[in-house]
Amino acid sequence: MKYIRHIMALIICAALLFACSCGNSREDEQPEYTNTSQINLYISPEGSGHFTTDENYSIIINRGQILISDIVISSDSEEHEHEDDHQHAHTMRHEEVDEAGECHFHGTFAINLLESLFDLGFENTNPGVYSNLSLTVSQDNQQETVNLEGTANKGGVEYPFHVSLNMDESIALEHIGLELATGYYKRVKIVLEVDHWLDGVDISGANIEDGIYCISDTMTPTLAGIIKENIRDHILIEVMDDD
Repeated sequence: MKYIRHIMALIICAALLFACSCGNSREDEQPEYTNTSQINLYISPEGSGHFTTDENYSIIINRGQILISDIVISSDSEEHEHEDDHQHAHTMRHEEVDEAGECHFHGTFAINLLESLFDLGFENTNPGVYSNLSLTVSQDNQQETVNLEGTANKGGVEYPFHVSLNMDESIALEHIGLELATGYYKRVKIVLEVDHWLDGVDISGANIEDGIYCISDTMTPTLAGIIKENIRDHILIEVMDDD
């Protein structure tokens, strides 16, 4: 009898271990309902540590930040299936399911440009093909939209610099090629090509304050405009394959 009880205890333990291992498998990465999908969104600054511009300035960034908010991933069509997914919205793990064909990441995200990856988490959405992504770059009451501090070197001359810009605009990217199958998730990465932001900028022409070459909307509007255009033009979208 003791032998039988011992065997039964081993069977129960094995069953509990199997259940735990299954429960931990990508638990935070899968939709709870098979008629929905999820998007896991990342922002990745690339090349922001040390780079050379097309003006032959060797740049070292010591501190950098950009404010990004209200990211929307959407499809081209206004007609979508799975409208009745909304009846399940109140029991989802994440925010309520958005209108069909759009996935919203709300909030203001202060992106440290010296970090390699910023994870914005998961959002539930409907299956289908998503073609567009828009994001807003804007200031808040506490800080500017873009801040860069570092040192530029050209011809053996060093130029310590500070870039401080205010922006308030939406940047749209098309043809991102995101396909979401029912019951699965995809990882999407917004790549900020920081190593191109100072292209076309002659830092020696910036306004000098206390030995710092300063670029801002008020002091150097032309240089500021070049950097803003570079920011708009050097954002990429990568849809990452599942592991």
